[in-house]
Amino acid sequence: MSNWKEINVLTEKHEYSSFYTEEYGLISNIRLYCQPVDLDEKPIRNVYVNYDPRTGQKSIGLHPINFHKSFNSIIDLKFYKPKTEWRYRDDWRCTIYPLQIDNAEEIIDTKYSVEINYNIVSVDANGKFTSIDKKKRLIIYNQQEPPKIMVWATKDNVKSYTMPVLMDLQEGQKYFYVGSGICEVVKVYDYPNKQSNNICRIVFANGVEQDILIGDKRFAYIPTEYKDELLQFNITLNELSLQPVIQRDEKQNLINVMWQPVEDAARYVVKLYRYVNIENRRKVYFLKDYAVDRNEHFLSINDLIVNGHIIVVVAENRSGKAVAQSRGIDIATSNGEPKWF
Repeated sequence: MSNWKEINVLTEKHEYSSFYTEEYGLISNIRLYCQPVDLDEKPIRNVYVNYDPRTGQKSIGLHPINFHKSFNSIIDLKFYKPKTEWRYRDDWRCTIYPLQIDNAEEIIDTKYSVEINYNIVSVDANGKFTSIDKKKRLIIYNQQEPPKIMVWATKDNVKSYTMPVLMDLQEGQKYFYVGSGICEVVKVYDYPNKQSNNICRIVFANGVEQDILIGDKRFAYIPTEYKDELLQFNITLNELSLQPVIQRDEKQNLINVMWQPVEDAARYVVKLYRYVNIENRRKVYFLKDYAVDRNEHFLSINDLIVNGHIIVVVAENRSGKAVAQSRGIDIATSNGEPKWF
C-alpha cells in the first residue's frame, strides 16, 4: 500500500491512481489536454488529425485532445488544414464536412499547447474535503522531447490526508499543511495544557511560523512518507493452509475464531489487537495472545467490545517459529475473513 514512485506525468500517468506534489499536495486525478497552435501560440482552428489526402479518407474536426495515456500517444500525429476557408454549420449538430483532397495542406512544424489540469484534494480545519482544480500550460514543439513534469504517484487509491499522531511529534519533523505546503516542527508544546490547545509550532519554507491547534485537519503527514500501522496486518504466510474465519454474535458479545489444522503446528496463537481511529490518536494496541492446543482449531472470545478489534491467527512449530500466519481479520468490516489493509 502507498508505494510511491516519481514519474513524468506527461508520459507515465495513466498507470497510477493518486498523485502528490509539494506544491499542491494530494492530487486525485490529472487530465492532460493538447491542441495544435500557430506561431503566435493561438489555437489553429478547423484542423483535421491524421487525414491522408492521398486516399481521400474522411476525417473529423479536431478539438483539444484529452490524452489519457501519455503525450507520446499524440506527438506523432499529423495535422491538416484546408487551403481555403473552411465553412461549417455552427449549430447543435456540429456538422463536420470532409476535407477534400485538393484542399488539404499539412501543417508543418506543429507546436502544441498542453494544459495540465490537477484535481487537488483540499480540506479545511474542520475536516470538510473539497476538490480544487489548478491548471498549468506549456508549449511543446513537434518532434521535441517532452519536458519532464515530475510528480509522485502510486497505484494505491489514496484520496485523503492523515493527521499526525500526537505522541510522534518531534522538533525537526516535516509535515504537509494543506493549502500552504511543506512545513517543519520547530517547537512541541506540552500536552495536555489547560491554558492552550496548541500542540506544536511549525515554520514554512518562506520563514512564516504558525501554531497548530489540536484537531486541525489541514496539518497532515506527507503522504509519500506516511506508513500506516495497519499495514502490519498485511503480513501473511501460508494463509490458505489456515483458512481462518470468524463468526460473531453481537447480542452475546461473542466472537468465534475457527481455522483449519496445519500439519507442522505444535500450537496456535490467536493475536488480538485494538485499533483506535481518533484524530491525532490513531494507534494500534496489542491486547492479548490466546494460546490454543494443536488439537483444537477454534477459540471463543467474549470479553471485548466488538468494533475496532483485529485478529491474527498464527500456527507455530515446536521451536516457536511461525509456519503459517493469516492477514488481519477486522471484526467490524472484513466479513469474517482476512483482508488487505
